Amino acid sequence: MLGATPAPAGPRPFPLPGEIVTGDLGHGEVFRPSLRTPEDGSEATPIPRRRPGDPTDPPDPPEPPDPVDPRPHPHPPRRDSEAAALFRQVAGTHLTAFLDERPHHPPHHGTVTVGSLVAEAKQLVAPVRTFAVAVGSLFSSPVPAPPGSDAPVPDLSFVPRFATPMAQALVELGQHWLLPGLDGVPANTAVALRTNGEFVEAFLVGLNHEFGRELLWREFPTPLTGTFFDQFWDAAVAPAEPPDIPPLDQWADRALGAPTLRAERFVLLLRSELIRRFPDAVVTASHPGANPPQTLLPVFRGSLDPDVSYFGFSIPLAQADQYAISIAEQPSAPRFGFEVGEAPPGVTHAPATDATAAALAGRLRQLPARITIPITVLMREPEP
Repeated sequence: MLGATPAPAGPRPFPLPGEIVTGDLGHGEVFRPSLRTPEDGSEATPIPRRRPGDPTDPPDPPEPPDPVDPRPHPHPPRRDSEAAALFRQVAGTHLTAFLDERPHHPPHHGTVTVGSLVAEAKQLVAPVRTFAVAVGSLFSSPVPAPPGSDAPVPDLSFVPRFATPMAQALVELGQHWLLPGLDGVPANTAVALRTNGEFVEAFLVGLNHEFGRELLWREFPTPLTGTFFDQFWDAAVAPAEPPDIPPLDQWADRALGAPTLRAERFVLLLRSELIRRFPDAVVTASHPGANPPQTLLPVFRGSLDPDVSYFGFSIPLAQADQYAISIAEQPSAPRFGFEVGEAPPGVTHAPATDATAAALAGRLRQLPARITIPITVLMREPEP
């Protein structure tokens, strides 16, 4: 059977909510209600106890009023010293000399005719005028206008010229286009060839025609009869050589296959590692029977990967059998070492027995080698 819990006869062992303990714990302690001490110094008030059934929180205490700012201390009036007063007087007189004391009148607003303003703007931005200024800036002297014409700029056409030889561009499409049958040339072989002027002309005419159409499509002011490329062979070794084709605007009714601008030239083809190992080798053509003897340098040259080199000479094909081809080491690139069979046996480094370095270099310097091949040998039928 359950009944009410009897109240304790002695003091409570713990404080209730909202009470504080005063005195020594365990020795006559007393539980007092906790007090709230206001900040304004008024009498303390007990903190009300909270019970489970309370509906809301207790109201917050009122905030203290804001303190009133004390009355600002009045500053005494400023008084200039004698130097400051004198400065104010002098400065005022000085500034008066620069100030504009003329009366300011309000700005006068005029009238503008919108129609004339629009017409003037159109005239200033007209393409005929702006294009004339843009083209005129390209010339060092004023461009004369054609007589009897209202156009400020005459009909101009530009023909850019490219000195790049096109033989290498053809090789990039395929080596067989430049040298048909190259695959049948064995290694370490020298072959006599000749140029094909008709093919060179056909290639350059087609190249210039297609390039002119490309410029026309891009609205570049150029005639379709312009000659943009006139160099096929790499004639950097002979800058004085004329172009490979005449200007296209001078062809008139000339057909492909007609007598070319220049005669066919003799070409020496080398398929060997010789030129790759000695890229500065000197290749010449000589005419021993001439009086005095005649020596010709190549007028163009080129190379193909991996071991093919060719050299063109201005040799008449009808007289090619009277010439010989010489391949020599570069005289200005000496080599040093022992000749075959002269090296001392059993040593990796030859002893320097000479008195000076100049004497040693003179003894070990090898003479430049040269080989001469008559063209008749290159033109004979290969042996089976």
